[in-house]
Amino acid sequence: MESRHALLLPQKFVLPVLTDYDLDAITDHLEGRYHRVALQTETGTTGLYPFTAAPMGWCHPWGDPYGGMPGGDEINFVDGLRTAVTECIDGYRLAEITAKAYMDRQAMAFYGMHGTPLRLRDLVKVDNQGRFYVDAHFQLSPSGVHSYPRFDRSPKHHIERVRSRDLKPGYEDEMRRWGNIDIQHLIRYTRTYKTLVWLGNDALAKDEIRLTADIFRLSYPEVYSSAWGYVQGTGLLYDHLRVQQFPQQGADVGRGEAWGMDVACTAYAISDNHFRTRFRPWFQIFADMVRDGQSSCTGNVVSFFIANHFNGQYRVRQSFEVAMVEQAMRSIGECVFKGLPGYTYRELRTVQMGSTYASLTAPYWNPVQKGPWFIVGTGNADSGQAQDLCDNVPSDAFSPHVDFTDYWNAIAYTIHSNPDPFLTDRLDAMLSAATPVLGTSPLIDTLRIEARAAMLVLKETPLP
Repeated sequence: MESRHALLLPQKFVLPVLTDYDLDAITDHLEGRYHRVALQTETGTTGLYPFTAAPMGWCHPWGDPYGGMPGGDEINFVDGLRTAVTECIDGYRLAEITAKAYMDRQAMAFYGMHGTPLRLRDLVKVDNQGRFYVDAHFQLSPSGVHSYPRFDRSPKHHIERVRSRDLKPGYEDEMRRWGNIDIQHLIRYTRTYKTLVWLGNDALAKDEIRLTADIFRLSYPEVYSSAWGYVQGTGLLYDHLRVQQFPQQGADVGRGEAWGMDVACTAYAISDNHFRTRFRPWFQIFADMVRDGQSSCTGNVVSFFIANHFNGQYRVRQSFEVAMVEQAMRSIGECVFKGLPGYTYRELRTVQMGSTYASLTAPYWNPVQKGPWFIVGTGNADSGQAQDLCDNVPSDAFSPHVDFTDYWNAIAYTIHSNPDPFLTDRLDAMLSAATPVLGTSPLIDTLRIEARAAMLVLKETPLP
């Protein structure tokens, strides 16, 4: 495969060929890691991260037991890049092992009698006011005491029989420590399935992508979540209603919505018209919500509340999440709306570019450190006040540092659409400033290639 001409799903952006990198060293790393984890898989042994747990019956999970493990490990904007560029078969085999080991911990296999994933429409009802609702609360798996599914009301005779005969497996307590990779870190789970689809046309990986897309839609519903008008606070309907209340003051979206849309776009790209017809209205609601939520005074899109930032005084935006949301907007445009009638594709491009300009302009740009502030206050936490600070950000609402880790591809996507000298100057300023901070050149450091892939394309190939 000629990497220069490859388009990565779902953002559909050309890949770098990594001309300045030591491809032999990257290959050696892929092969070494594959052989280590393959040996652990074959022998059923524990060891260094990511296989820190011994096998538990059928289960040999990957990573850390806490599904919301913080940090940037495996948060890959462009997964499979190293395998594609080096054409390393062991890199592909590593993705197969990783996918299987992640599936071992991901308790979300909801299928119907005909083998199709559980869909939102399977659970939709109409309340006495004519509103659609689903009496369920999903966070990839059901939570709470809604009517679907009531596991607490299921027959317990099988459990009681195991207990009465003292047949509880010795690994049960350890297995219970392992939770789902949560929505905010969903890319850790989906990244290798995307690699298997993209490089291997793997049918099982496609099924898992489609399942995850449907389960995310149940977790991010555009309908009410009870017959009494309950709105799930982590759902699309909540975000839509909030933007209606506070238009053009930032949308309540972040990395969770970004990675959910990422897998949904991947599923859309590999599925038939039936799947696409089901999902397109949901994508439209999200696209319209982000458009209507974009700040009218700064162009900022992301604004949400995190209690442990700035003593809980402000709504905030985190630059790495802005980068993820911008990639999601690009993916929705390229996978779903490109070539369709209407203005949505153009609007998504406009919103995405406006968000990039906002990140590279005051108050979100740090002119001294020459990068976008890592965290900035965007609005008042009190919902009774105006929600957008515009450029009047208080001095105590800035993080100490800028983002030299993740906000590279976002700039590159916008430069590709709009080769503005202002943008290229900002990008070059960031590259110069990042080198002493990161310790090596951002153009050749292999630590986070995936977060810089689109930027590397621009540096390898002059724009027309």
